[in-house]
Amino acid sequence: MTFKELLKEKHITQEALAASLKCSQGSVSLWCTGKSYPHIITIFRIAEIMKVPVDDVVNCFKEQER
Repeated sequence: MTFKELLKEKHITQEALAASLKCSQGSVSLWCTGKSYPHIITIFRIAEIMKVPVDDVVNCFKEQER
């Protein structure tokens, strides 16, 4: 599952995640397309917000590399 798919599964928009993380929606968009990746601390915060294990978030980004 890609990061974009995880967002969709959790019914979280890019805008909502960006607001929760206090970052730009553009950054989240780059993460969804695999053009950029969040800092490790941000990955932990994403997992908290989405209520998923950190491994799930990391695996999403690994999946995008394939």
